[in-house]
Formats: sequence, structure tokens, C-alpha cells
Amino acid sequence: MRDRAALDAWEPALPAFALPRTPPVTVRILEICSGCHSVSRATALEVRRLFGAETQIEVFSIDGKPGTGATREVDILTYAWEHDEELARFRAEGQGVVFYAHASPPCGPYSSMIHSALKDRDLRWGDSVAQRCLELMAYFRPHYWTLESRGPPGLDSRVFMKSLEPRRSTINYCRYGTNRWKATSIWTNVTWQPEPRCSCRLSRCCDHFREHGRHMDRVQKAMHRAADYAALPEALVRAWTQAAFAGSERVRAPEAADLTESLQGAGDAQRAGESARRGAEERSRGAEERSRSAEGARAAASAVFGSNVVPF
Repeated sequence: MRDRAALDAWEPALPAFALPRTPPVTVRILEICSGCHSVSRATALEVRRLFGAETQIEVFSIDGKPGTGATREVDILTYAWEHDEELARFRAEGQGVVFYAHASPPCGPYSSMIHSALKDRDLRWGDSVAQRCLELMAYFRPHYWTLESRGPPGLDSRVFMKSLEPRRSTINYCRYGTNRWKATSIWTNVTWQPEPRCSCRLSRCCDHFREHGRHMDRVQKAMHRAADYAALPEALVRAWTQAAFAGSERVRAPEAADLTESLQGAGDAQRAGESARRGAEERSRGAEERSRSAEGARAAASAVFGSNVVPF
């Protein structure tokens, strides 16, 4: 862990948004503190919806908890990514490759639920992990990136995060199809418009609260052994993914007018083919009739003049 002075003096250096306009052939996702891989799964679904099922999705995931199925199950505080040859190959540029990085550092050190138990060591550990996540994201040089942590208050209150405040939005899970109210901060270099915050006032509440009068589930009540207890809502990830690729050319189905025009063109081609076929049949019948007439004329001439007739 870093000491407090070093933590407070540190500043993130994440890249600006720079997504190519051409449709992606491959999207490579660096998922840090990946957990149940909810972000990479939802990203893959939305990218393939936008650009087609043939779009390749490649994921390099990192998590410090054993059994998560991450590519690297390592402590990010000691992970020497500069010497990881597989990661170096993964971040190599290529034609049609889009790079995306996401991190969800542990929010426990900042949780208001354990505020009375917080110690300087807990905050130093949380800050150190968050900074290592941001450093790895900068090393990866993604076209676009996202960072998620609970709050406010939470990671957003840390001194080293102040420069990223313009990139932060606060969302509620219940606005994205779940029955959990959980407030979460999202930092990203993507220009997007999150759903309005959910309030307990009926004029500003989510559909779930309007129907039940309360939020039926809370993250804090979830069983931590459940595989998806901390999963981000799929609709949330799809929302910022769609915004990220808003300027890219789409692989789309023909519009109604295009489809009508195509069908008309196909009908014209079919009619032209049938006309050509009828013309060929008529020419064939004409040739057969001329051949029979010629044979008849030869037979008549032979009867009159004998066999010494010059063929014609």
C-alpha cells in the first residue's frame, strides 16, 4: 500500500475518448475487478446487437478473488502487468480493433454501512486499489473506459478523484430494470445521458417503487456468496455502450423503402428473364418450321427434277 501523502498527491491520467467511426471487427475488453463478469457480458450483447453476431469479443479479466474465472486471479497491488506477455499481445493494435477498459474497485472501504468501523488502513487500502485500477486502465490505452463504485459518498470523495469529477454521473440501479435502489457513481470518457435519479417522491420515483411503494431488494441484503450479488444492471452497461458507439457506422437491415426497391428490382429482373425465355422459345419454333419447309421443298424438287438437284 502507498502512504497517505503519496495517495493524495497522485492524479489519474486516463485517455480521452477516441473511438473510430468504422464498424468494429473486434472489441477487446479489459475488465478489472471483474467479479461475475457482468460488464463484459452485457457489452458483448450490445456490441453484437449494433454490429452483428460476427463481431469478435475478446476479454482479459483481472480479479483478486479465487474462483471468479478471471484471466488473472491476482492481487492488483502486486500484479506486474508490464511483464505480462499475454496482456501485451492483447493490447496490440490491429485493423478494426476497439479497446474498452472497465474497473469496479472494491467499495467496502468507502461504505457508509461500516463508517463507524473505518480506519486509516482501510482507506489506504481502498485508495491504493483504486489507483492501481486507474493506472492499469491508462497503461491499456483504451478507446473508451468506465469506472464504477458505490456512492456518493464514496470513492468520489477521495482527493485524487477530484480531477475526474466532470466525468462522474450518479445513477440508481432501479432505473435500469432491477428492484434495487443502490446509488452508484459512474466515471467515463463517453458522452452519455444517464437516467434521472430515483427519489421516494412519487413524481420522481422508478416504476418499481411506484408499483410496490418501496424497493423490494437491497444489495446489502444480498448473499455475498451469490455469483451475481454485485452485478451491474445489464441495461446500464448497454446504455453507455450504445452511447460510446453512437458515432460509428452501423451494420443494419435495409429500411422499408430500400426493401421495397429491392423487391421491385427483383420483380423486374424476373419479368425480364421470363420475356427472354419466351423469345428464345419462339425463335426455336421458327427455326424448326423453316427447317421443315426446306425439307418439303427439297422433296418436291427431287420428285420433279430427279436426284440431280443441288441442295439449297
